[in-house]
Amino acid sequence: MNKDSATIPRPGEELDARSLEEFLRSRIPTPFTKLDILQFPAGSSNLTYLIQLGSTQYVLRRPPFGNTVKTAHDMKREYEVLSRLAFAYPPAPEPVLFCDDESVIGAEFYLMEKKNGVIIRGRLLYLSDRIWFAGRRLWRFNYRSLRIGRCL
Repeated sequence: MNKDSATIPRPGEELDARSLEEFLRSRIPTPFTKLDILQFPAGSSNLTYLIQLGSTQYVLRRPPFGNTVKTAHDMKREYEVLSRLAFAYPPAPEPVLFCDDESVIGAEFYLMEKKNGVIIRGRLLYLSDRIWFAGRRLWRFNYRSLRIGRCL
């Protein structure tokens, strides 16, 4: 299984599609006839879903089910940090909306635009002969990110 490809949600981690669709129709200007919900299988903490509204894709983040430690999975804080980051650093995905109404899907969540790119996990050894080039590009990216991060 590709860790970066969305698939059907894991059992017990499904979202209430009807409630979410009703909520999104009232808040998102994107016209759509069908809502599709897939889940990204990788990740360490908060749950991440691919939300497809017609031909437009978004990413939804919410705390894990059964979460009782609100400060460990503070969706509002994550939304606000990402909002500042997207303003200062265009490659970051732009948040679209924050929902604190837990009756929609059972927890606070936020929606952001979906951006395609490389997700770096672990070491870069699999790049073998291109490691120097990849490492150099990664260093430049991190250096720029650190400079931009000081602006937040």
